[in-house]
Amino acid sequence: MGRFLYFLVILFLARLAWNAFASMLLGQARRQMGSRGAYRPGGSPAEPATPPTIHRGLMVRDPVCGLHIPEHRALTEVRAGERYHFCSDECRQSFLKAS
Repeated sequence: MGRFLYFLVILFLARLAWNAFASMLLGQARRQMGSRGAYRPGGSPAEPATPPTIHRGLMVRDPVCGLHIPEHRALTEVRAGERYHFCSDECRQSFLKAS
């Protein structure tokens, strides 16, 4: 019976040590992740996490390749009073050659 109690005490102490080690690692990971869950190398609380950027607006379609892009990123060309939007200069040049 004495050996069994000794084994239980050793097992209990090992479990306590494991829990302390795991909580220490978890605390360090939380500090590095910050309050918003974004990873910051070094984990410095002084540097703020960069919030994600969300662009809301109109999506336009490139008439050459058919790609939909945000209007604020599109290249534009006005022909016969109508505005056309392009994803790249290559598509724009292609359109200008064809018209």
